[in-house]
Amino acid sequence: MKFRFRNCLAQMALITAFAAPALAQSFPPALTTNYRNSIISFDRSPSVATDPTGTHTGLWMAYGSTVSNDYIYISNSTDGVNWTNVPISTLKRGFSPAIAFLNGNLWVAFVSDGGAGLINGALYLGYTNNPASGLWTVYPQLVTLTGSAIYPTNSPTLAVFNGQIWVNETSQSGSNYFNDTFATSNGSTFTGTTGCPRVDS
Repeated sequence: MKFRFRNCLAQMALITAFAAPALAQSFPPALTTNYRNSIISFDRSPSVATDPTGTHTGLWMAYGSTVSNDYIYISNSTDGVNWTNVPISTLKRGFSPAIAFLNGNLWVAFVSDGGAGLINGALYLGYTNNPASGLWTVYPQLVTLTGSAIYPTNSPTLAVFNGQIWVNETSQSGSNYFNDTFATSNGSTFTGTTGCPRVDS
């Protein structure tokens, strides 16, 4: 019993030692540049990714801001503390963007607020080979299998699998909710499954 108690104390000491430096950091991260002379703060959950090819170094983050309610910001940091930002697209309030890297491109999935000619509330996917510029390489495309817009009820998620980007979201039809999954390798044509019913326990 004494051994277990001492072992537990040792583990707690290690956890505390590793956690202490993290407490010194602030969140949201300190920004080296501000937008519109204001401090940017988070309005939605951020999405973080790294580029496995090493083309784009450091940490990359996408989030919605309270400074401009309709913008997604792409941020980069080499130390996890100081960040630079550029607005890249519009984002429906209350939803979070999702990002992932594939083949040196930063992919962004988001629910649009209807700005820049996009459909309000619809799911879009675009990518950029120069995320620090805030410019799209492939302008966001409607995520669809049928040509009709999909209106998610929550934020999308992204994953890389078998050389493709996979988008997952939940949508509603009447009183039924469905989990939909789409795959693409070019950002404009999609395959996958739709209409998988959500099971509530």
